[in-house]
Amino acid sequence: MKILFQSNAMRSNSAFTLIEIMVVIGIIAIISAIAIPNLMNPEHKLKSAATGLMGDIQKTRSMAIKTNTTWGIWFDKANNRYIISSYTGKDEAWSKIDTDGSQPIEKEVVFSGNIAGVQYGHGAATKTVTGNTSFPKEETTYSSEVLTFDSKGVCSAAVSGYGYRYVYLEHGELTYAVGTGATGIVRLFRWDGKKWQ
Repeated sequence: MKILFQSNAMRSNSAFTLIEIMVVIGIIAIISAIAIPNLMNPEHKLKSAATGLMGDIQKTRSMAIKTNTTWGIWFDKANNRYIISSYTGKDEAWSKIDTDGSQPIEKEVVFSGNIAGVQYGHGAATKTVTGNTSFPKEETTYSSEVLTFDSKGVCSAAVSGYGYRYVYLEHGELTYAVGTGATGIVRLFRWDGKKWQ
């Protein structure tokens, strides 16, 4: 009968030591202490909502070009949301979302959840991006609160209006403006307390 002996040096040790576990827990605690307050920060929430809207505008423009059709975004201040659609529906108008289900909703974003507290508004801003001292009632300068892109990615003048148009978002006193020019280029501005940057 053979007895095999194995030295301690040859044994594989695949377990973690108590010190290694404590170091990992410490690192996680430090990262959490830095990250969690930033995620709850109003500035972070508003910037997240504004950059999300900017990305959705760019994607809507891309889809209009890709599908060779007109796409639109409806800014619904009453319900604190915006809706992206690829077709007008039976009424053939972009001014509202059809209730009969004939208008496909490609995406709906409600300012709640991780971006709670964000809403349409201009916060502490005292003038619009274009220099006016009075803000539009619905916090958007798009005609009928709708932005549309035609198959070439150009803002439809009949619906969106001419020149740069903007949507204003606020969280308390903080304000961002997201807008487009006639060619469909998307712009993002932040009110710094004195001017738009």
